[in-house]
Amino acid sequence: AEQAHAVMRGLSRAGVMRASAAELDAAATNILVVSTFWMNYAAARCDKDEQASIRDGIVQVMMLLAPFLRDAERLHLNTLTRAYLD
Repeated sequence: AEQAHAVMRGLSRAGVMRASAAELDAAATNILVVSTFWMNYAAARCDKDEQASIRDGIVQVMMLLAPFLRDAERLHLNTLTRAYLD
């Protein structure tokens, strides 16, 4: 858990993200929750394609970062998410 929080703080210090300490901690926790339980969620939705479910989970985690990113980084993130979904 601490690693996710450290990554978020590092991105903020590097100027990649704009967020308060509380926002960073909440986002890090949300990333951990989604990444930990995504496949359970996919199973509850009766998803049949495991690889597609994993890709969807990766995109979901990446999109949790989007609101905090600067414009250039958000554009790059959107390009990355399209690559996972195409």
